[in-house]
Amino acid sequence: MTVLADFEVIVKGFVDIGDGAHEFSVDFDTSGVYSGKPAVIALRVRGLTALSEYDPEILINDQYIGRITATHWSDPKLQAEAANHWYSQHTAFAGHLLNNGKNTFRVRALKLKDPKPGNEYDNFAISSVVCFYHQEK
Repeated sequence: MTVLADFEVIVKGFVDIGDGAHEFSVDFDTSGVYSGKPAVIALRVRGLTALSEYDPEILINDQYIGRITATHWSDPKLQAEAANHWYSQHTAFAGHLLNNGKNTFRVRALKLKDPKPGNEYDNFAISSVVCFYHQEK
């Protein structure tokens, strides 16, 4: 059996998540996926500054696969500057979590440690979300 690699672009532009939209969810297709090998989600993140207790979870088909890690800087000036830059992240997960066809990618915003009315969530953006997976020939 020959196993090939393929990828699916899930998000081309960027999506804001936080007070305006507490969750982002989008469907994507992995027809022909070979579930016996791991898969990888790669993405870029901006603005996630560790003001919530936990980092946002990434879910595929409502199964936890990893977290988007916040940027941590001890210097407040560097922390403020870091909030404006894009950082690449990725997480590997079990290929059997992907369906042969339609899948759902989901990220949820997290409440701040000290929420205030109108500012309850750590606002951030994700972009260039891609799923890399194996395919049977």
